[in-house]
Amino acid sequence: MRWSLLMRSTQGPTRHSSADQMSGLSSQGVRLKVVVSDSYEGYRINKFVLLEEFRRVLGSRSSSLDAVKRGFLLLNGEKNVEPTRLLKAGDRVELLEGYQACLGAMLKLERRMSTENIKIFWKPPGFPLAPDATVTENDEIRPAAEGAFTSLYRVNRGVGAFLVMLRDGCSEREYVQQSLSAVMRALVDSKITSSVSIPANDGRMYEVSPLTSTKTGTGYVTTVDVVCNPLDISCLKDSLGKAGINVLTKSGGRARSALKGTYVSMVSLRFSTGKPDRTREHTFHNEEPEKFKALRKREEKFQAKKCTSVRHEDDMPVAYLRGTQEFDGLSLFVEKQSVIVPRKATETLVHACMNALRDVVVDRPRILDLGTGSGNIILALLNRLPAAFGVALDLSTDALRIASSNADSLQMSDRCSFHEADFAQLHKSDKIPSELRNELRRGFDLIVCNPPYYSTKDQLHMSTSSRKHEPRMGLITDGGSYKCYEDICRSIRECRNSGVEILRRHTGRLIFEVSSRGANQVQEICESIADMTLESLSKDSYNLDRCLTFRPNEKQPHPTQPKPPPPPSLSQHPRTINIYPT
Repeated sequence: MRWSLLMRSTQGPTRHSSADQMSGLSSQGVRLKVVVSDSYEGYRINKFVLLEEFRRVLGSRSSSLDAVKRGFLLLNGEKNVEPTRLLKAGDRVELLEGYQACLGAMLKLERRMSTENIKIFWKPPGFPLAPDATVTENDEIRPAAEGAFTSLYRVNRGVGAFLVMLRDGCSEREYVQQSLSAVMRALVDSKITSSVSIPANDGRMYEVSPLTSTKTGTGYVTTVDVVCNPLDISCLKDSLGKAGINVLTKSGGRARSALKGTYVSMVSLRFSTGKPDRTREHTFHNEEPEKFKALRKREEKFQAKKCTSVRHEDDMPVAYLRGTQEFDGLSLFVEKQSVIVPRKATETLVHACMNALRDVVVDRPRILDLGTGSGNIILALLNRLPAAFGVALDLSTDALRIASSNADSLQMSDRCSFHEADFAQLHKSDKIPSELRNELRRGFDLIVCNPPYYSTKDQLHMSTSSRKHEPRMGLITDGGSYKCYEDICRSIRECRNSGVEILRRHTGRLIFEVSSRGANQVQEICESIADMTLESLSKDSYNLDRCLTFRPNEKQPHPTQPKPPPPPSLSQHPRTINIYPT
């Protein structure tokens, strides 16, 4: 009986070894015989075996040379020939049977599954499988027509992949082949932030999903998973290249036409057996090669060393050197003198917003971000709230440009609008764009702001790095540490007096980030100017006051009714939220 070769993986691997393979295989006869012609006289034998006749059988250049070293080549019947031996016209060069089986034992070909009609193996990278290779019932690799299994398609030597063997004549062959789906992991030289579909040469589509992206000296190294049919593996590199996604080679450059030395490996494969009305799905997995992790780690160390060196020379924040900053799990673009670097402490503001929304029932919350900068706060909230819609404003056109780019890269541009406006003049209809006026009239469930709260005196105590490279507008206010809080509260009050409730009366919450020593003053401002009540105080990871959450007071009572008691001061407030409990 015969079998036919496909590709696939898991169940505990069985490693095959036979101590007497080397001695027994040489007696099995001659696989290939070539007579040296006049044109090859004077060739060394290790160069002669690189001819197509040997490569066709052995599968690769290195396998041909290895066969010489291991004594599988005879010269005029003589074994163990020196690789540098010079040939003469008429010499007879013979390749003994069994080299592929010997190589399979040395490389420990792993069997993952074995049934009556199907055998699954894992082929490690570097395993030279000839196009016409077959496999015996005992899992030995044999020349064409001599084994019980034949290859359904060729797997490139440089790629680790699953081999799925189907018995010839198996009724499930077509069904298995149609149901095959593989995931190939690759390292590419492009920055990919979202999943994309790329056409294959046969008209089907590759689904490319990014996993991680690492900054390098010349660009990025991105780890991607590509869903494809295993029969398309040979076309994978070409199809990605046409889309501008270049697979890396072992040297760090781009892959050539072959897949040898490329950072590509199969990590999973799925297929079904049985009949259409009664099927069983098989799924196999394999870890990515260690060289993938080694390359990423090497690039990360190099980039960190480079950033440290440059920062030491110029005292520039590392985020500006990288061009990106992580915030609440998102990777955001940043640019010196355009937006400030999002701080870890500001993630407390995001958590405070989430806590505030849990206290009210809002299906599709509307969020207004005042002074958006890089867009870190509004985009982090939209990422956590898939049904929310955001409106963000800033006075800086550079900041709005970067925030819009971040929204685009995170695929949130359809859920957030950005406007150039002054948050101190929201009540002046002639000072804000008409689109923003319409949004303000609809009201918001959440108004969030991390305003500049350093005074001109405070900047003397700021780090040299911030003073030199971060935009002054995002950090320092000329009217004192609390001017922005006063302006925002006054603008909200004036909007309300004109009949525009930009902060919804029953569900709305106003949340400020504050300095570690400014909470009491900000509370007094919000209560006295905007008629707000403090609802909660949130502390950061250092147990410092960081965020205040306010809610609008109910409408004022009739003059004949008794006035409600004044709200408690911050020191008496019963609700304090530790976002990062110690």
